[in-house]
Amino acid sequence: MNNTMKKRGSVWRCISPLLIYFVLQNAAGVIVMVRHLWQNGFFNMRDISSEELMNRILTSTFENINMLNFFTMIVGYVILIPIFLYMHRRDLAGDQIYGVYREPAKVPVRLYGLLLAAGAASCLAASNMISMSGLIKNSESYASAVEVLYSAGLVPELLALGVLAPIGEELLFRGLIYRRLKEFVPLISSMVWASLIFALLHGNLVQGIYAFISGLLFCYVYERYGSVKAPILMHMFSNITAVIASETGILNFMYSGKIMFYAVTFICCLLVVAVIYLIEMYVRPLNEAETENTELKERFPEKIRNKKTGRRVD
Repeated sequence: MNNTMKKRGSVWRCISPLLIYFVLQNAAGVIVMVRHLWQNGFFNMRDISSEELMNRILTSTFENINMLNFFTMIVGYVILIPIFLYMHRRDLAGDQIYGVYREPAKVPVRLYGLLLAAGAASCLAASNMISMSGLIKNSESYASAVEVLYSAGLVPELLALGVLAPIGEELLFRGLIYRRLKEFVPLISSMVWASLIFALLHGNLVQGIYAFISGLLFCYVYERYGSVKAPILMHMFSNITAVIASETGILNFMYSGKIMFYAVTFICCLLVVAVIYLIEMYVRPLNEAETENTELKERFPEKIRNKKTGRRVD
C-alpha cells in the first residue's frame, strides 16, 4: 500500500455508499407505499374519518407487507445500480489519476465458468452447514426474511434475487466499500471488514453467517479476476440456485436422509475447494503477468510501442 492511496483513503469514502444505500432504499419504500395507497383508492376516501382511514391503511399494509417489501427491494436496486456503477467507474478513473490503476488481465470466458460452479456449490454447502447447526429453527427474523424473499413467485424472484440484488450488492460491497477499504487497510483486513458489513446488512444471524462466508469468497474472486464482474456472476448463480431450489423443490432429494444430506454437503465443499485450486492454477498467473507487464511499462515507458503502428511511444 503506497502513501498516495493512504492519503486518498478515508472512513467517509467507505461509509458514504452505505448512507446512499439506506437513503435510497427508504425512498424506494415511500414510492412503493404511495403506489399501493393510490392503487387501492385510499387517496379518494374522503367520506370516512381520519382514524378509520388510518386503520384501513394499516390493515392493507399488514396484509400485503411481504409483497410491499419485495417490490421495495426491486425499486431500490433499479435506482441504486446506475448510481453505484457511476461511482465505481469514477473510482477506477481516480486510480488512473493517482497512478495506482492496474489493468485486469483478459481472463478467458471458459474460466468464468468456474464461478458458476463455485456459486452453486458454495450456496448449498453454506446453507446445509448452517442448517446442521440448528440456528434456523431458533431464528424468527430469518423466517420473516425468507417469507419476504420468496413471496413473489419464480420469475420475479429470479429477476430480483438472481439479477438485481447481486449486481447492486457487488457494486456496493466489492466495487465500492471493499476497494475503498484497501486504500488504507491491509488486504485481508479489508476482506474481513467488507464481508462483516455485508453480513450485518442482512439483519439476522443465519443470513449474516451465510453472507459473511459468501462475502469472503466474493472478495477472493474479485482479487483473482480483477473485475467486479466476477463476484457479480458468482453471486448471481448462488442466488439463482437458492431461488430454484426453494421454488421448484428440485434439490429436495438432499433431505431424503442424513447420509444423503451429509454427502451432498461434503461434495459441495470439495467442489468449492477444487474451484479455488483451479483459479489459483489458471486465473491468478494471468493477473500476476499483467501486473508485472504494467510495472515494466511504468518503469520503461520509452519502450512501449503502439500496437497498431509498431512505433515507440515517447
